[in-house]
Amino acid sequence: MKSVESPPASRENSLLKVSVVGGGPSGLLLGILLHRVGAAHVTIYERNAPQDTFGFGVVFSDETLTNLRVADPKVFEQIENEFVYWSTMDVVHRDRLLRSGGHGFAALSRKRLLNLLAQRAIELGVKINYQTEVTSFENMHDSDLIVIGDGINSSFRNQMADKFSPSIRRGDAKYIWFGTAKRFDQFTFLFAETQWGLFQAHVYPFSDAQATFIVETSPEVWRSAGLDKSASTNMKPGETDQNALQFCQEIFADSLAGHELIGNNSRWLEFPTVTNKHWHTENIVLVGDAAHTAHFSVGSGTKLAFEDSIALAQSIIERKGTIPEALAQYEQARRPAVASIQRSAATSQDWFENAGRYMNLPSEQFTFQVLTRSQRITYDNLFLRDAKFAEEILGWFHRSRPAEITPDNPTTPPMFYPFNLRSLRLNNRVVVSPMAQYCSVDGVPNDWHLVHLGSRAVGGAALVMTEMTCVSPEGRITPGCTGIWNSQQTDEWCRTVEFVHTQTRSLIGMQLGHAGRKGSTRVAWEGMDLPLETNNWSLLAPSSLPYLSDSVVPKEMTRKDMDLVRDQFVNSTNLAKQAKFDMLEVHAAHGYLLSSFLSPVTNKRQDEFGGSLENRMRYPLEVISHVRAAWPDHLPLSVRISATDWIDGGFDGDQATQFAQELKLIGVDIIDVSTGEVDRMQQPAYGRLYQTPFADRIRQEVAIPTMTVGGVSSVDDVNTIILAGRADLCLLARPHLVDPYWTLNAAIDQEYSEFEWPRQYLSGKTARRRDQSAI
Repeated sequence: MKSVESPPASRENSLLKVSVVGGGPSGLLLGILLHRVGAAHVTIYERNAPQDTFGFGVVFSDETLTNLRVADPKVFEQIENEFVYWSTMDVVHRDRLLRSGGHGFAALSRKRLLNLLAQRAIELGVKINYQTEVTSFENMHDSDLIVIGDGINSSFRNQMADKFSPSIRRGDAKYIWFGTAKRFDQFTFLFAETQWGLFQAHVYPFSDAQATFIVETSPEVWRSAGLDKSASTNMKPGETDQNALQFCQEIFADSLAGHELIGNNSRWLEFPTVTNKHWHTENIVLVGDAAHTAHFSVGSGTKLAFEDSIALAQSIIERKGTIPEALAQYEQARRPAVASIQRSAATSQDWFENAGRYMNLPSEQFTFQVLTRSQRITYDNLFLRDAKFAEEILGWFHRSRPAEITPDNPTTPPMFYPFNLRSLRLNNRVVVSPMAQYCSVDGVPNDWHLVHLGSRAVGGAALVMTEMTCVSPEGRITPGCTGIWNSQQTDEWCRTVEFVHTQTRSLIGMQLGHAGRKGSTRVAWEGMDLPLETNNWSLLAPSSLPYLSDSVVPKEMTRKDMDLVRDQFVNSTNLAKQAKFDMLEVHAAHGYLLSSFLSPVTNKRQDEFGGSLENRMRYPLEVISHVRAAWPDHLPLSVRISATDWIDGGFDGDQATQFAQELKLIGVDIIDVSTGEVDRMQQPAYGRLYQTPFADRIRQEVAIPTMTVGGVSSVDDVNTIILAGRADLCLLARPHLVDPYWTLNAAIDQEYSEFEWPRQYLSGKTARRRDQSAI
């Protein structure tokens, strides 16, 4: 193999020599596109024979078809003639079929697709070496460009792992790929509740008489059904697990209506999500599944492969510099789109791997969950796709609410439905999230806090939350943090509470916390998390572990320290009650004191407060129990948690769910679900609504109301979350920093005239501040 920085001198003005490992859709289309314009001579090396292929149908979205039509109209026309089109999607939930439209998909046989691509490639002069197993670059040493497209298990990518830094994460669920001659006219999601547990099938047509039929289940259900004892481990390459085929045929017999399942190397697998830190090195580049994969539930494997080839061909054809520079351009162009699809696919995959938790939802809400699971379809988007179906779902939501909190208008957007917590009635589902302001002195709030919280209450949010308000001077994050440990602070808080109560329809809640090992730091704009340059104070933590290497080293708490801090929380609770706050929230997230007890990353204690989850929960539950006892019975109590540390071996979703169950038992009314910020080792999966699945899980499995926070920014986000039942309240932070009147503007954007405005602002009620398409 050679490294090429520019074409060899003898070929500087001639065709590039391109070698492609793998004759799948990506390699074949790349050869077509480069030969079509005379940009290269392409040789493809494919291990299988022309008629060998595994799998059944491949599916395309309208967007991919448009891209293919532009890239090569002739190959598009050939493929288009073979397509089966559909625009509807069926969800079958407990014998109810709900159908939505406007989705726009096309599919055909994978074998037929490969044949059509190969015919077009050969017609254009691409050389395809079938039944050629290549294990090294020896025969490609003089190639200007080497393309690795040999699939998920790419041997070449693995040989060059030091260059590409691949990562393969296998999913939890077991799945198996079949076909069937049963006619299905659209995407269909089937759910079979058996004596062993839940199985689901992803079904879509790829011809007038055939469909792909993928069966999926959890590993626990798979073992319970005895499927782990099938013949898969003793099967020869290419054979189908007949035991699995018969089993799946029986549990989906009603849907198959007498038709059989068809195997093709069908065996139980776990889906591998492939990522690579780098997609190219020198003159070698990855495409398709060798570079990245996306879960089959979003139907994007061939789509991604085609779009890789289109982008790579464009970069090569239009290059102005060297081949490596063109490859860098290709990677730069494709990475954001692939990352977006992989995020959506991961969210979809997680939903299906845990579909059992949603089965008891009403069929309408269950279906809306299925449709919106990947965030590609939303509340607004569904109205664009199929307004009638969206109205049916919204109508169900209206009918299913308790009469006393149901608006008269059945078209009321979900975000404007009231919500009850103990004696409180929140007028809508929007909450101003706690946001540190770092501008108090000695913990005393001031006019800034009055205006900050007061203006957002005027802006229509149902509930405004104070920043983390500390229970002691030593419990502050920074010298600028607010507190409520003395009467002066309480009196100043009373001013803000009184304004909210007398001048707005909002409620106001206080978040109480203790910084623990993350205290004694500078205010954010002077260096987030950095220790004070002078006058640092002593810190407490479950273990003597500093947050940063140069942070103040905390003292490991003794029982006496624990009693003191617990009593400080109770004292602050009593002062918050005196100040007439409507709701109280205990901060047990983000690596602050109570959170650091929960995480095994930060809690290394050897006593009854460390080790097992039961022990690590012990002190936080003790503090929160005392707070609940001191807080009035008629007022709600919330707890904010980090539902995962985003660290292997740390506090995770399973533990968060158990903790939430314990919180429910001691009288907590709602869980404010955040994630991370516990330790700098975290590897968070940031993205739109990236924390909402954790709130969704706790809400479904613990049957307790939740609030979701983080990555929630649009009106559409809020309506989608509430209608799907993923959370009961949506906390927005940054959107409220730039728009204190976010909720009022949301009413304008949705032309919702029934929302009650401040009398002083009534003249602005008819304004159109921004175009609907901007939300």
